[in-house]
Amino acid sequence: MDNIERHNAVTGNVEEFKKHDELEHRVKISWQPTPARRKTLLGELLGVDRLINATAPIHQLPDEILAEVFLFSLAPNRFPWHLFQTEEQRFLVLLGVCVRWRSIICTTARFWRDISVRRGYEWLNLALSRCSGAPVNITLRDETLAPSVFLSVLPRHSRILRSINATDISQSSMPRLLTFLYNSNTPILHSLSIHNRNNDVREIRLSAESLPVLRQLTLNSFVLPPQSTLYSQLHILVLTGFR
Repeated sequence: MDNIERHNAVTGNVEEFKKHDELEHRVKISWQPTPARRKTLLGELLGVDRLINATAPIHQLPDEILAEVFLFSLAPNRFPWHLFQTEEQRFLVLLGVCVRWRSIICTTARFWRDISVRRGYEWLNLALSRCSGAPVNITLRDETLAPSVFLSVLPRHSRILRSINATDISQSSMPRLLTFLYNSNTPILHSLSIHNRNNDVREIRLSAESLPVLRQLTLNSFVLPPQSTLYSQLHILVLTGFR
């Protein structure tokens, strides 16, 4: 076989390989499921996973007992939670285990009653939507809270606020917080802590009419007016930041 014949033979084989690869690629594409079929297959796979998970010993426990186990494990001294800086990250550890754990946590109000807001307000919105109207304790730790937190989110849920701890908010957020407290109906607010980062002591116009069950009040660089109606109902009053 001369060089020309060898070249033609090799070229012919290469072309055949190309045709084979193209045909194989077209076959693979033709066998790819449609979006609807893919969704069905994923649902079936999820169902199989649930059946497998159901055989685990821990899943023989009722939901109520599992919820108690989760709450017990979330205590700071039960697990190295210091590795997770925010409550969102801690919840994700449990939420990501399996479908059943996620379902239990998402539908049990006790997991969503203590809300610490460090950034944005998505976590606050989510927790308030899942607490099922149970009394909540809110800690504001974000220096860049969106105005909507005080203008819409908290007002919508003001009737279920049991405590507010606002010791780490910016000076720009402080007027919005005070406006919310002055204008909102908070019938079960029992404890309130506010830290004013401004060195100037300011008067705060809180009253028993707007805070009928407030029993514990902690203020930094704020002062209640002498005629405030709150004095007679408070059990604990802490005033700091005076010189």
